Amino acid sequence: PNQEGLLWFVETVWPRLKTTHPDLGFAVAGRNAPGWLVRKLNQPGVVFYGEVPDAAAFLRSHGILVAPCFSGGGMRVKILESMAQGRPVITTPIGAEGLDAANGTEILLCGDPDTFEKAVAGLLSEPGRYDDMSRRGHDFVHARFDNNTLADKLSGFYNNHLP
Repeated sequence: PNQEGLLWFVETVWPRLKTTHPDLGFAVAGRNAPGWLVRKLNQPGVVFYGEVPDAAAFLRSHGILVAPCFSGGGMRVKILESMAQGRPVITTPIGAEGLDAANGTEILLCGDPDTFEKAVAGLLSEPGRYDDMSRRGHDFVHARFDNNTLADKLSGFYNNHLP
């Protein structure tokens, strides 16, 4: 699913963004990428890093996470990690399954090239919106997925359900 979404973004959205934002860069990290995918990523402004030693540092060093997911299931940890790092996330409804994040305030949900392009361009051109989404996404993850929050919920469950 990650390769499928990445290939879709690079082939359909990236050329449009590069036309309207010629100085924009797109950083891609991932382990064990097949050669055919690395060759497809060889485009102006796209840098493929392969496996990075510190995912959190990588996320902090880049501005927006785009995670187009069109198949697969389960929660995407990279989306939560990005939000926790204060990075806005643009994904598909499938990519956000299980998160219950509010579209437009904590995350941006897009399903086609036009909305993806507009979402990225909007965050780039509106620093206030970028900052607001960064803060709200960060707060959302820490309120719902922080270890202390989860431990408190688990403790409450046990206190209410065990003799």
